[in-house]
Amino acid sequence: MSTVKKEDQGFEHEAKSMLSEEDFKKLKDFFKIEPGSIEQHVSKILVDENHKMIQSMPVGTMFRVCVDRIMELKVHGTDGSLMHIRQKLQRKELDALLDDGVLPAGNIQHFFSLKRIEEPFTFLGTIDRLRSYTLDKGIALDQATYTGGHMDYEIKIAGEEYVKNHHLLERLLEQHDIPFVPSRLKIQRFYKAIGIVV
Repeated sequence: MSTVKKEDQGFEHEAKSMLSEEDFKKLKDFFKIEPGSIEQHVSKILVDENHKMIQSMPVGTMFRVCVDRIMELKVHGTDGSLMHIRQKLQRKELDALLDDGVLPAGNIQHFFSLKRIEEPFTFLGTIDRLRSYTLDKGIALDQATYTGGHMDYEIKIAGEEYVKNHHLLERLLEQHDIPFVPSRLKIQRFYKAIGIVV
């Protein structure tokens, strides 16, 4: 697993498509995914108590905490870019966030302050994602399970070059006779699964 500094942030471009369970298994077989290349990520999804983050931030904004005590804010741009800010939490900071909704000092707290999104933050549920990587780590196949048991499948190619990622995805799907199905953001699918309209 890659290490994350105390605070880290950056941008990337994603090309992705939803998959049927059958096409998901077809691609896993094609890429000969080994068990050792499958990673599990369980995210605890949080939102401010007044849901201002959902109402006023760009569609798909996700604020989460992962099991390795990484707090992350993801904000999607209209150009397909993805800004992410990550911050490693101490145990007492994690407890204060999950128990009392209190943000630790740092770039995420500063970002929310600029947007006038205020504490406390509340826990909404989890996204349990199994991600399978190709050998070169260039392509990821996701199986996600949401609070309530709903499950879906997705292929994702991420990198710095927007057009290159999309052309690669188009060629791959065409090669395997798999239809392109536009992906709603995972956080939108999570909200739908728990009954929040966005």
